[in-house]
Amino acid sequence: MNQAWHQYLANRKASSDKGDTSVFADERTRSVIYDITHLGLLFVSGRDSETFLQGQATCDVSILTEQRSSLGALCNPKGRVITTFTILKTSGSGYLLLLPAELLEPVRQRLQRYVLRSDVRLEDVSDQWCVVGLSGQQPAPLPAEQEIELCDAIQSVARQADWITIRMRSADERFLVLASTARAVTLWEQMADEKQFSEHDSGLWMCHDIADGIPVIAQATSEAFVPQMINLDLLDGISFDKGCYTGQEVVARMHYLGKLKRRMYLGSGTSGQTPNPGDPVFDAKAADEQRVGTIVMAACCAADQYHFLAVLQTASAESGDLRIDSPDGEPMTLRPLPYRLQTQ
Repeated sequence: MNQAWHQYLANRKASSDKGDTSVFADERTRSVIYDITHLGLLFVSGRDSETFLQGQATCDVSILTEQRSSLGALCNPKGRVITTFTILKTSGSGYLLLLPAELLEPVRQRLQRYVLRSDVRLEDVSDQWCVVGLSGQQPAPLPAEQEIELCDAIQSVARQADWITIRMRSADERFLVLASTARAVTLWEQMADEKQFSEHDSGLWMCHDIADGIPVIAQATSEAFVPQMINLDLLDGISFDKGCYTGQEVVARMHYLGKLKRRMYLGSGTSGQTPNPGDPVFDAKAADEQRVGTIVMAACCAADQYHFLAVLQTASAESGDLRIDSPDGEPMTLRPLPYRLQTQ
């Protein structure tokens, strides 16, 4: 965690939730700035970093440029997703992976086992960057003196000095900004104070991820799903042409030969308590009481309402009566994803 950044936000009258999440007043406007605390940054560098990551990631690392990022995942040998990430190439031979902060150190240690004699270094650089989000139907342009670009193309990257911006895959215009502490403070003050952007935390940003059907794997769901179950193939997060990587045989077999009976769906509920990643989903119409799905992520996105992404049996998703936690639990309602869901 970047302590200087956290202290700056605390001084702006942010409160602390478990010491690592800034929680601001619930003001929603078209232009919003977010303190992104649920993501950490893993820096993979060295002469062999591209070859190393190509042998670990589901996406094609070789096609990345300094102007193009990608969604992707790391899998175990059984093809189960350890973590999802956004990856971008840095100047030189390095790569930055934005991934769930709670999984960063376990992932770093796991990847270290594969380094062997390769010229690869794995470093947690979360304390060297501030991660800020911007969103809105028509986000206000950044001040000219900041020399920062808001990219046009999905997953595109722009960089100037100590800024990096990434255009997110989203129905609204959303951007992640990686910046030094000094730059982030300047950005925050100009957006929040001068341009009247509403200030929010990671919770509302995750609501946008849910609405856009973009999964963020938590510790509770790590190694629970193959990539296609969380729709990474529909989000350009899997390459089926790049060759071998850890778990590739299982992922490819599912793509070419398998029958995918589970997919990730978007939905909402009105329970007084927001579900947690890994919570079970049941079908009240089913003859048995076996779970038919698992919550991937959920967030409170409106008064007394949560939105969620869940991996569900397609049969239950199409005709079932979905309930959270038990067959007689609170009902859940499915909503259309922003992309076409393919079932086999």
